[in-house]
Amino acid sequence: MTKIKRFRETLLKSEGALVTSPVSRRYLTDFSSSDGFLFVTREKAVLFLDSRYYEMACLLQEKGEIPEEITVSSEKFFSVFEPFSSMSLTP
Repeated sequence: MTKIKRFRETLLKSEGALVTSPVSRRYLTDFSSSDGFLFVTREKAVLFLDSRYYEMACLLQEKGEIPEEITVSSEKFFSVFEPFSSMSLTP
């Protein structure tokens, strides 16, 4: 079992974790970068990287050096939340 899988299993169904520390990202993904975010829920893990790291991460994932259950993305992190921007957060 991979480290990211074990970490995901510790989260409750409605929980998520935003990993910003380069050391923690490296530990969970086996990929070293000076910039990026790892967003983890019980169902999914997405590694957001800029163009300097994206292509290398994809190549390493193809070689099996980054766990396949991690989605590698070059999208801007906050753009994935745009569909939720119109939601009201008040009860």
